Formats: sequence, C-alpha cells, structure tokens
Amino acid sequence: MYRMAQSLNVSVATAVILYEAQRQREAKGLYERPHLSKDEMDKIIKKWAMDDVIKYKSK
Repeated sequence: MYRMAQSLNVSVATAVILYEAQRQREAKGLYERPHLSKDEMDKIIKKWAMDDVIKYKSK
C-alpha cells in the first residue's frame, strides 16, 4: 500500500498543476480565440488526420 499512496500523490500533484496552468491561461484570455490562422489550422488538421494516419496504417 505504501507505493500506491506515493503514486496517488504524484497523480494528484499532476492534476493540480495542470488545473492551475489551465486556470491561469483562461484568466489571461488565451482560450478566447485561436492563435493560428484558418489556413494554418487546416494544414495541421490535414497532416494529423490524413498524412499521419496513412503512414500509421501502412506500417
């Protein structure tokens, strides 16, 4: 049980850190609008959805 408690502490600490980072970013308004142009977003989505999937499936 000792190791399980340590693992839980790490998990909880990670959750608290991620929540705080998200809270601070939201407070600064960083989630209100995208920082990439529509073309940049389309290019990234195409790469992730098409090119990377095709490479993965062809392995």
